[in-house]
Amino acid sequence: MATKASLNFKPVVERLKKATSTQVLYLALLILVFTVGYLFAKVQIYEKGGASNLLGSQQGDTTQQAPLGDQALAPEEPYIVENLNTGDLPVKGDENAPVTIVEFSDFECPFCASFYRDTLPQVISEYIDTGKAKLYYRHYPLDFHPSAKKLAVASECANEQGKFWEMHDIIFDNQAAGDFADETITSWAGELGLDTGSFSACLASGKYDDKIAQDLAEGAEAGVDGTPSFYVNGERIVGAQPFESFKALIDSKL
Repeated sequence: MATKASLNFKPVVERLKKATSTQVLYLALLILVFTVGYLFAKVQIYEKGGASNLLGSQQGDTTQQAPLGDQALAPEEPYIVENLNTGDLPVKGDENAPVTIVEFSDFECPFCASFYRDTLPQVISEYIDTGKAKLYYRHYPLDFHPSAKKLAVASECANEQGKFWEMHDIIFDNQAAGDFADETITSWAGELGLDTGSFSACLASGKYDDKIAQDLAEGAEAGVDGTPSFYVNGERIVGAQPFESFKALIDSKL
């Protein structure tokens, strides 16, 4: 049980009575300065990062599939293609061509296959074969395509033997069958005249994991969040768009 002494507040009351008005004013000013500083800091954080963070969270919501692409959203600003490390990428066309197209693609993506089948042949005949444009390929295997990464590795293993684009084509030609077993992929390598022993060892080695991860990271930095995504001299076009869409964009860069 508490005693009378323990409940005696008289000393505390007396001390409060002795506090000068100057001391009370000083304490109030400290509280005011702290409050103003806190509110100012919050405003600065919002102005510098809050709005962009909010935009980023909206762009990251990929529950709605964009037209003609696997969960791809349109960018807010074009990405400067020169920022991409194109030094060791497979390229189709003259590397001195005035228009640079960088494709981020997934070998298991049906929209990427649609672009390959319906649009790419005309892009090649009208712009790549005529020296007006060049095409770089970058990997962007999506998590919900279980064989996409392995197919990306297969294309890199074929690239070791100078047959990247041939493997690229045979993968898309056979995509609809859905047979991506190692034996099937190796049989494609045999059809292309590759050394299947070296190809099989490469396929199982994991040697291209870092390269594919780098493509994913640089694609994400560029604003890619779905496939296929393209940068035409830095301006992005999303999805398996018809040839006319690519023609209008490429012509605007020439």
